Amino acid sequence: MDWLWFKGEGPGDIPAWAYRHLTVTLQVPAVELADLRAVQKSGYWKDRPVTFVRVFSPLAAEDVVKVRDFVSLDEHPEVIRYEGFWDKAGDSVTLERRGPPV
Repeated sequence: MDWLWFKGEGPGDIPAWAYRHLTVTLQVPAVELADLRAVQKSGYWKDRPVTFVRVFSPLAAEDVVKVRDFVSLDEHPEVIRYEGFWDKAGDSVTLERRGPPV
């Protein structure tokens, strides 16, 4: 139901599509993802509907920024561990490591 949110949803668990991509495709150990959280927002990438996601460390963020939604991390990319999107039409996922491992 992320289409109801203008700026995206608040922090939550890593979405299943992102978790699967991180563990299977990028081979990130599940233990590394255990304490991470995610924020999402809907949008468009090259005229295709996508869901953007940022996976971050709440521990790294607590001294820097109060993460309320996706845009809360715009000015603090240092707390983002992974970032990317899910192309809903093509059912493909693009995620990249942004920060150091946990």
